[in-house]
Amino acid sequence: MRAHPELALGLLRVMTGGLFAWHGYAKIFAVGLRAVTAEFQRAGVPLPLLTAPLSATLELAGGVLLLLGLGSRGLALLLALSTAAALLLGSRHAPPLPAPLPGAAQWETPALMLVACLALALGGGGRPGFGGYVSKHPDLPPTSPPARTPASSKSRTRKRSG
Repeated sequence: MRAHPELALGLLRVMTGGLFAWHGYAKIFAVGLRAVTAEFQRAGVPLPLLTAPLSATLELAGGVLLLLGLGSRGLALLLALSTAAALLLGSRHAPPLPAPLPGAAQWETPALMLVACLALALGGGGRPGFGGYVSKHPDLPPTSPPARTPASSKSRTRKRSG
């Protein structure tokens, strides 16, 4: 069987983006920002009135954009940082885990989402995704000017002089 790393990254991106979007949706519409803010306050998160809505919005909007493959690497890094902060703050207030980790459900999903985000930040969003389409679409301006190499500028100089 042939390896398909771009497809593997694409599948990871779609699933991770979907999970983050679902969590953000739940925080905003199902649980409500008041309850999320109160939970952030109980957990000792700094500035809960600011961080709770920011976190929920990042998860919802960032998850949807990640799912679509738009800005995958940057969004994955932001979501990884947010998840790492939640893991660290949550571990301060969670009861100690007795062996052999029966309370792993408290941290296993965030840990898996953190690792998935780090993989996407390092490896890119994979295929299929809209990120490549947007940056290469003929109606949109190019994201960066084409690079000129010294060799190509020398060959033009020779042709002009000769």
